[in-house]
Amino acid sequence: MRTPYWQKLDFGLRASLWGETILSDTSFHMAYTAEQSPEDNTPDWSYKLFYLKNMAVRFNGEMGVLPGSRFPAYALRSGSGLLDARKEFREIQQWVEENRFRFKSDVPSLVAHWEIPE
Repeated sequence: MRTPYWQKLDFGLRASLWGETILSDTSFHMAYTAEQSPEDNTPDWSYKLFYLKNMAVRFNGEMGVLPGSRFPAYALRSGSGLLDARKEFREIQQWVEENRFRFKSDVPSLVAHWEIPE
């Protein structure tokens, strides 16, 4: 099974939000000889997880939180029924609570510190 696009994006973005660094070794080379299929970035279940675990989280200077005030917008756009959306939101809210001290930033502050390459 292929790794969904949003799951790969989740890995890279969360590493930044948690203050981690992703290193790669440029001496490692690999060749792919088959036709490469385009990434499917259609919003699906993995996008909902990506959104709630990364984009909707706010950093309050001490920890990450998924504010309940984010629920109405999520419920309207999730494609889930109200009860299912509430269940999904609460499950991820609990996950954020368990990992709250791992967050060192949130998306708005991460983007604010991007620099334009010269």
